[in-house]
Formats: sequence, C-alpha cells, structure tokens
Amino acid sequence: MLGAKPGAADGARTVSWAAEIPVPRSVNGNQRISVQVHGETLKGIRAVGMKLDALDDKNQLLTSLDAQAPSRGTFPWQPLELVWPADTRAKKLRLKLYLTVSDAQDTAGRVWFDDLKIEPVDPPDAGSLAFPTADEGRPAFGGRRSARWTARPGWDLVSVPFRTAEKKSGATLKLAIRAERPMDVTIEWRKGLTNGKGRGAEDAIGGERAFAVNETWRVVEMPVGPGLSQLVFRSSQEGIVWIDEIDLVE
Repeated sequence: MLGAKPGAADGARTVSWAAEIPVPRSVNGNQRISVQVHGETLKGIRAVGMKLDALDDKNQLLTSLDAQAPSRGTFPWQPLELVWPADTRAKKLRLKLYLTVSDAQDTAGRVWFDDLKIEPVDPPDAGSLAFPTADEGRPAFGGRRSARWTARPGWDLVSVPFRTAEKKSGATLKLAIRAERPMDVTIEWRKGLTNGKGRGAEDAIGGERAFAVNETWRVVEMPVGPGLSQLVFRSSQEGIVWIDEIDLVE
C-alpha cells in the first residue's frame, strides 16, 4: 500500500515500490506485466501507475514504458498492464509501482497494488515442450547421447511413461541430470489407478521432489511407490535441461 498524508505535499514528490528483475537468456515473444490496483479517497494526487525500464549490460536504458490508473477519488480493483516487446539486448527490467503527490496543499488517499504478474502474451505450444532432441555435448554415461529438452516455468518439461507390476514394492528412481544454468527441477511420479471394472483410470500423483541442478552432471535419487506409471519433470526457469540414464533400483 502507498499513501499520502493530508497536507504532506511540499512540491511534487513520488512514493514508490521498485524491483530489478534479471532477464532470462532466452525470452520468447512479448511479455505482459500486469498488476491489480485499487485507490481510496485520492485527493491532490498527480499520478498513480506502473513504470518499466529495460536496461542493457551497461545499465543503459533501452525501453521505458508507463501505464497509469485513476488518480482521483475511490475506484475498485482494476487491472493495470504493460506489454514489453522482448529485446535480446536487455539484461534486466526495472519495475516501479508509484504514487506521485502534486504540489497542492490538500492531499490525501491510499493506493493498493496486488497480484503482480509477468507472463508471455502468447504462451508457447505445450506440445513443443515435450519433444526431445539429440544433445551434441558430452553424455553422462557411456558413448551415447543424452536427451535434451527446452524448459519453461509452468509447463511440463517432459513426461516419461513407465509400466510396473501392481504388486511390486516401492523402488528408488535414479537418473543423471544437468542444465545450462542453475535452476530447480521438480520430479513428480504418478501411479496408475483402475476403476471398479479393472479398467485404467486417471493417474494419481504419488509424490514429488525438487533438485538443484546446474551445468555439471549430477546423479539424483528419490523413492517411488508401487504402481509407478509416469514421471513428470518441471523447471523453475527457462533453459536447456539434459536427462540421462533413468533407472529404477529395487
């Protein structure tokens, strides 16, 4: 919440919340920055809004965008949006939510901001995210190549089907994994269910575990229960993830 006290203005001044956000190495398409804003009894306020600056590796300004909300009276929660055209030169985004008080003698009011989001204007096709390609780099084990996937937050990286005996006891999942940059990769295992007629039903989540992954191959292990039918991988950020030598150890 940002607020202005009655009679607080002595020349125009701005109260703001600001943050700097690093830009991922690979950004696909335009990005929508949105926030919900609500104002209460605003008086003597010059501007209420959201500002976004895109900066290069030398901290030079590339793009500056600004969106403003009502600055008088009381208004209900409403969206405030900016669309940033992705620029490969940008290394960080500087975001500011602000309230600027005018030089009027009688000033008052409060502004709330909530539910800040940054998301692609056109989300990628989910089907394209689960298609493996051969990696030309060094594999984890042996002379063969590893499977490589492009990861994006909020999307399943890849789903790996399994078929195990229903009465088989739990086992330990073991695999090798690395990524082009540090990130967290969550592995979720699912178990197949059957309905009352013995037919397959929708899989249920059996458990999950997150692992810190970086540029170096590491072997990870996690327990999985009986009836394992599928593994689902998810990542915390965009990038390339390599997975090799998936195995179940009793």
